[in-house]
Amino acid sequence: MDPHKVPILTLKPFFDPLLLKHFYRPSSAYNSPYFTTNSGAPVWNNNSSLTVGTRGPILLEDYHLVEKLANFDRERIPERVVHARGASAKGFFEVTHDISQLTCADFLRAPGVQTPVIVRFSTVIHERGSPETLRDPRGFAVKFYTREVIKLVTDQFYLSGYFAWLVFHRSHLYIINIALFSIPYALSPGNFDLVGNNFPVFFIRDGMKFPDMVHALKPNPKSHIQENWRIVDFFSHHPESLHMFSFLFDDVGVPQDYRHMEGSGVNTYTLINKAGKAHYVKFHWKPTCGVKCLLEEEAIKVGGSNHSHATQDLYDSIVAGNYPEWKLFIQTIDPDHEDRFDFDPLDVTKTWPEDILPLQPVGRLVLNKNIDNFFAENEQLAFCPAIIVPGIYYSDDKLLQTRIFSYSDTQRHRLGPNYLQLPANAPKCAHHNNHHEGFMNFMHRDEEVNYFPSRYDSVRHAETFPIPPTICTGKRDKCVIEKENNFKQPGERYRSFAPDRQERFICRWVEALSDPRVTHEIRSIWISYWSQADKSLGQKLASRLNMRPSI
Repeated sequence: MDPHKVPILTLKPFFDPLLLKHFYRPSSAYNSPYFTTNSGAPVWNNNSSLTVGTRGPILLEDYHLVEKLANFDRERIPERVVHARGASAKGFFEVTHDISQLTCADFLRAPGVQTPVIVRFSTVIHERGSPETLRDPRGFAVKFYTREVIKLVTDQFYLSGYFAWLVFHRSHLYIINIALFSIPYALSPGNFDLVGNNFPVFFIRDGMKFPDMVHALKPNPKSHIQENWRIVDFFSHHPESLHMFSFLFDDVGVPQDYRHMEGSGVNTYTLINKAGKAHYVKFHWKPTCGVKCLLEEEAIKVGGSNHSHATQDLYDSIVAGNYPEWKLFIQTIDPDHEDRFDFDPLDVTKTWPEDILPLQPVGRLVLNKNIDNFFAENEQLAFCPAIIVPGIYYSDDKLLQTRIFSYSDTQRHRLGPNYLQLPANAPKCAHHNNHHEGFMNFMHRDEEVNYFPSRYDSVRHAETFPIPPTICTGKRDKCVIEKENNFKQPGERYRSFAPDRQERFICRWVEALSDPRVTHEIRSIWISYWSQADKSLGQKLASRLNMRPSI
């Protein structure tokens, strides 16, 4: 039988589904027209409490009241420790250029291949509900729901079967007979999460510093006010942060909205092809409508009239059919050539120069559908850099290595150990493991074997996919990388600015360093840092702050 032949469907009306009440499920398609409790009991009055007489007191036996209040008391879940303020949308990713020589990832296998996605944009530091016009990095996270990989084991090996399904449609129960079918054996690569920001670099290169960094950027624990003296104090100990600040204190520090914003995978990943050859890779998203930003006065005006302007712009644009679109580009490095540069390619505080490592086009991302429920598809949406597919792997990027653990750990704290069962996070392909039970496990499972291996369960290991063997050697130690080179790239970026843009950059630094609690020592350190990046920049900062340049 042709494995690609379309099955024959036969629909036969059966009888009224009201006779089969146990088939009902609490979904938007089959809700009762009447109020009920969570367990389905009818509620004849959703306006008044059950009381003794007209004035009370209220009776504890009013179960509907207790359930309603208890549910309301638990509506909120812990917000993300970072990226709390966000907006999501759905769409697809389409491959436009062949990179199969670089990766065996199935969703990148050929031009024209489309993969459904959900994307979440966010601010990083500020709380859920904060204005979207604050100077802050922006998150740009993409979840690819990759398909099942159809793989022919032999010409004769297929899975075959016969199904009869019961389906409700317009108050009738139908029996759907699906003719005998056969399909090739399938492998399921699952989801791929590309979790990045709008800037291509980060503040720190070692995840050991991440909690302290976030604490410094967050509000003062005593006053709950974000204060510049805390920020410049912490980062005065970390000169690798200069490159990130050359973006954050630049005009791009406040994007006009999410549609006019670039994205980056930030960390270095590894692409692996069918032959097992590896290349380091960085991912870049470029908006087709261009990059636009808000300057200070514009940000105050926009934020003062609508603190959710970016969320509304994203939502309204999709409703109007003006679908946001980004082009995906990559940069690659042969690991055998990583020592040819004056920086470490795995250092997340560095960009890869495009004149040496040009951008290679891969595909396009189109967002053409708004989410149906903000809580289910934004607040419960969870990303993790550890979620990859065959053909894409990690690197020894120190920040990536810590993100691999921390992201999934924080989602288990927010959403529970079974957060990957939530519809927004679950893979759209078949999956199988023995991860059972736990808090809020709502997956129905009836197997008797929950261990591996077993002669009573035919599940087996998946076929291996190529991962190049690596030899890890070295002295066990806590140390910094050899090629820090903290000042070259920030200086080059500053010198690329037009004069008026340089002036705005300087003014923002003068404001930050003019905080009355910033000490003379801290100002001197920052002037020294920026002088090493660009001598004229250091001199201008010193002059504005009535300080003497240190070099």
